[in-house]
Amino acid sequence: MRSVPIGLFFSKPEQIEDLITVAIEAGRMTHNHPTGFLGSLATALFVSYAIQEKPLEEWGVGLLRTLELAKQYIERVGRDVQENRETWSYFEKKWIEYLK
Repeated sequence: MRSVPIGLFFSKPEQIEDLITVAIEAGRMTHNHPTGFLGSLATALFVSYAIQEKPLEEWGVGLLRTLELAKQYIERVGRDVQENRETWSYFEKKWIEYLK
Protein backbone atom coordinates (compact mmCIF):
# COMPACT_ATOMS: atom_id res chain seq x y z
CA MET A 1 0.00 0.00 0.00
CA ARG A 2 2.72 2.50 0.84
CA SER A 3 4.36 2.10 -2.56
CA VAL A 4 1.39 3.41 -4.56
CA PRO A 5 2.05 7.05 -3.56
CA ILE A 6 5.70 6.58 -4.53
CA GLY A 7 4.64 5.81 -8.09
CA LEU A 8 2.31 8.81 -8.04
CA PHE A 9 5.03 11.15 -6.84
CA PHE A 10 7.86 9.83 -9.04
CA SER A 11 5.76 9.27 -12.16
CA LYS A 12 8.06 10.77 -14.80
CA PRO A 13 10.55 8.53 -16.65
CA GLU A 14 13.43 10.82 -15.67
CA GLN A 15 12.60 10.17 -11.99
CA ILE A 16 13.30 6.43 -12.19
CA GLU A 17 16.35 6.57 -9.90
CA ASP A 18 14.34 8.31 -7.18
CA LEU A 19 11.45 5.88 -7.63
CA ILE A 20 13.83 2.93 -7.25
CA THR A 21 15.49 4.38 -4.15
CA VAL A 22 12.32 5.33 -2.31
CA ALA A 23 10.34 2.20 -3.28
CA ILE A 24 13.13 -0.16 -2.22
CA GLU A 25 13.74 1.59 1.07
CA ALA A 26 10.00 1.80 1.81
CA GLY A 27 9.74 -1.93 1.17
CA ARG A 28 12.82 -2.70 3.25
CA MET A 29 11.20 -1.14 6.32
CA THR A 30 9.26 -4.35 6.78
CA HIS A 31 10.60 -6.72 4.10
CA ASN A 32 14.39 -6.85 3.87
CA HIS A 33 14.29 -9.60 1.28
CA PRO A 34 14.19 -9.09 -2.50
CA THR A 35 10.81 -10.78 -2.83
CA GLY A 36 9.33 -8.17 -0.48
CA PHE A 37 11.05 -4.95 -1.43
CA LEU A 38 11.03 -5.70 -5.15
CA GLY A 39 7.27 -6.10 -4.87
CA SER A 40 7.22 -2.58 -3.52
CA LEU A 41 9.30 -1.44 -6.48
CA ALA A 42 7.03 -3.22 -8.98
CA THR A 43 3.93 -1.59 -7.51
CA ALA A 44 5.42 1.91 -7.57
CA LEU A 45 6.76 1.36 -11.09
CA PHE A 46 3.42 0.12 -12.42
CA VAL A 47 1.61 3.11 -10.91
CA SER A 48 4.08 5.42 -12.67
CA TYR A 49 3.51 3.51 -15.92
CA ALA A 50 -0.25 3.98 -15.56
CA ILE A 51 0.19 7.73 -15.12
CA GLN A 52 2.50 7.82 -18.15
CA GLU A 53 -0.19 5.91 -20.08
CA LYS A 54 2.40 3.34 -21.05
CA PRO A 55 0.77 0.35 -22.82
CA LEU A 56 0.10 -2.49 -20.40
CA GLU A 57 1.99 -4.92 -22.65
CA GLU A 58 5.22 -3.02 -21.90
CA TRP A 59 5.00 -3.08 -18.11
CA GLY A 60 6.58 -6.47 -17.45
CA VAL A 61 9.53 -5.88 -19.77
CA GLY A 62 9.96 -2.44 -18.21
CA LEU A 63 10.09 -4.03 -14.78
CA LEU A 64 12.78 -6.47 -15.89
CA ARG A 65 14.87 -3.57 -17.21
CA THR A 66 14.34 -1.64 -14.00
CA LEU A 67 15.49 -4.62 -11.91
CA GLU A 68 19.01 -4.14 -13.26
CA LEU A 69 18.99 -0.53 -12.04
CA ALA A 70 17.61 -1.72 -8.72
CA LYS A 71 20.42 -4.24 -8.39
CA GLN A 72 22.94 -1.48 -9.03
CA TYR A 73 21.27 0.60 -6.32
CA ILE A 74 21.50 -2.29 -3.81
CA GLU A 75 25.20 -2.74 -4.54
CA ARG A 76 25.88 0.99 -4.34
CA VAL A 77 24.15 1.29 -0.96
CA GLY A 78 26.09 -1.72 0.33
CA ARG A 79 23.51 -3.10 2.76
CA ASP A 80 23.01 -6.89 2.77
CA VAL A 81 24.51 -7.10 -0.73
CA GLN A 82 25.59 -10.75 -0.58
CA GLU A 83 22.26 -11.92 0.86
CA ASN A 84 20.42 -10.02 -1.85
CA ARG A 85 22.60 -11.47 -4.62
CA GLU A 86 21.87 -14.99 -3.38
CA THR A 87 18.08 -14.57 -3.42
CA TRP A 88 17.51 -11.95 -6.14
CA SER A 89 16.93 -14.39 -8.97
CA TYR A 90 13.71 -15.82 -7.49
CA PHE A 91 11.74 -12.61 -8.12
CA GLU A 92 13.29 -12.07 -11.52
CA LYS A 93 12.75 -15.66 -12.70
CA LYS A 94 9.09 -15.62 -11.64
CA TRP A 95 8.48 -12.49 -13.74
CA ILE A 96 10.29 -14.01 -16.72
CA GLU A 97 8.10 -17.13 -16.42
CA TYR A 98 4.96 -15.01 -16.10
CA LEU A 99 5.78 -13.01 -19.22
CA LYS A 100 6.28 -16.07 -21.45
